[in-house]
This record gives sequence, C-alpha cells and structure tokens, in this order.
Amino acid sequence: MSHEENKPSVSVRKYIKWGDTFPVENTSTIVLTSPKRHFADVRLRIPIPTKEEAAAGSAVIRDPSRLDWAFAGTSSHDAAASPPHSVFRHWVDSRHRDAEAVVDEGDMVPSPQPGETIESGRMVNPDTGRMQAYEECWLDEEPGPGAASAGWVLRHHDEGRAGGGGARGVMVKIGSRVQGVLRVGGEVAVGRWEVVPGSPSSWMAIAEIGSLANTGFPTGLPAAGPASGDKVQAQDGRQWGCLESW
Repeated sequence: MSHEENKPSVSVRKYIKWGDTFPVENTSTIVLTSPKRHFADVRLRIPIPTKEEAAAGSAVIRDPSRLDWAFAGTSSHDAAASPPHSVFRHWVDSRHRDAEAVVDEGDMVPSPQPGETIESGRMVNPDTGRMQAYEECWLDEEPGPGAASAGWVLRHHDEGRAGGGGARGVMVKIGSRVQGVLRVGGEVAVGRWEVVPGSPSSWMAIAEIGSLANTGFPTGLPAAGPASGDKVQAQDGRQWGCLESW
C-alpha cells in the first residue's frame, strides 16, 4: 500500500492471511487514498462485474450480502518507525455505528515483489470474533500521471438527521475510480463506480448497495470536478462538501 505523501494512491488487496492459515482472497478490496490521506476502503465479495458488464448495467452489485465491509476516514504513516507503521482512523463504517471507536493499525514492509506491500499486525477476525495476527498483501496500482490521477474528496455530515442517529458519508475519486460510504442512522449505502472512458461525467456502477445508493451520492459530477470548499448536491437533496481536490 503506497504511503507517499502528497500523492494519491490506489491499493488493491492481493490476499489476507490469519495466523498460520493459507493466504486467501474472496473479496475485491480497493482503497483509494487522497494526497491529504483521506481514504475510502470498499470490500465486495467476488465475483465483480467486468467493465463490459458494468457499461451494459447488467451485473451491478446491489445485494447487501455481497458487501463484506466498507469504511472511510483518515490515515497516518510513520516512515521513521521500525518497521514503518500505519494507522487508519474510521469516520464512517458499514459495520459500526460508532466508527470513530474503530482504529486499524499495521506494520508496512515492502514485499520482495515490485509494487507490493506486506501489512501485518493484530485485529479481530470477523469470522471468529477473536483477536488474531494477520497479514495482508497490497498491490499499488498506478492511477496515472497528471490529469489521469486527478480527483477529489467529498464529505457529508449531518448529526441532526435520522432521529438523532446522524448522517455521515465520504466519497473519494482518483482518476477513473470512485468509491463512497454513507451511513444515515442504521442505514448504510456503499458505492463503487468507474468513470466512462472518453466521457468523464458519465459513471458506470460496479456496486450500488443500500436503498440510498442511487440517490444519496452525488454521482456523475462534471469532469473538472468540485474545488475545495465547494458544495454539491445528491439527488435526494443531501449536501456534500469538497474537502480536497487536485
């Protein structure tokens, strides 16, 4: 997982390994991280629609059972630590209402394979409910030079909505990839989209999970995108503010 400051990154998980078990990967896990280290991490159970299927709209993932986990927040990386150490602070989370109580940490070392990073540490295994040692391998995907890596971070925050349950959402776009996580009280919406080649304001849905996924996210924004400080509106009237753009 890339940790270079002031550069957007796209990280794709190759596998996860618990304790002494064999490495496995039964999800499509992608993390988009902005230059100021806002991130959106979306984990969907495979199979994932091809770009051709997404363009045709014939295989969009909408079944909530296909969502493994999705969360967004901010990360920090201590390159001077031995080994280098990263901390991921959740702000909105599909599994946990109190997202800010969730903090992931892991040591990061380069893999022998170019463009790969090994993350290791201890966290709760969702299949067992027990704290276990884990290892994840991340592939760093090059988002492209210049305009090809352009993007933004949007945030929705309204603690007065949903009967006091609050509403929080984060969307991150890097190049052609867009991911979003939205929680309104107990209701969760998650999206993953791809920008249509040659038509930057048109997005193909890979996954739109939850009843708010079609209306709660401001999808299909203009190619230039919002500037930092701008407000944009979702179809349902929900206001999102741009925290960062590049």
